[in-house]
Amino acid sequence: TSWFSVFCADQIGPNQDQDTEVFHEEGKSVTLECSYDSTNQYVDLYWYRQHPNKAPQYLLHKPARSSLSPGHISDRRFSSTTSDTSTQLTINGLTLADTALYYYDTGHTKKEQNEQEEAQKSTAKYIRKTKSRKAEEIVICV
Repeated sequence: TSWFSVFCADQIGPNQDQDTEVFHEEGKSVTLECSYDSTNQYVDLYWYRQHPNKAPQYLLHKPARSSLSPGHISDRRFSSTTSDTSTQLTINGLTLADTALYYYDTGHTKKEQNEQEEAQKSTAKYIRKTKSRKAEEIVICV
């Protein structure tokens, strides 16, 4: 099931050919992908993960339609590529600690805002909204 972002005219969901459970060996890499649609020119794509009984953890965000800005990444093992219609999250050097639910979301930023501030705001908004909406869940088991 795909879900709609809280932001107007945005739609985001998993790629139809992506399994919702992904199994890989420790030390390997894995790439997760989802598609989105937005009428907004300035869209950031956010990735989070959630361990059982824990709050969602911000991983990274990246502008969807700009190759100029690398976005903000919380850990160098994570990387992201984006296009006009999709985003990918790659996790390198998988460990048991990477076993979690992975979420993605869209957000809109003002060009003059500091990326770090925006990431913190988005994480807070995401945690508040999580209880009231369904998201596609991706589980990585290593």
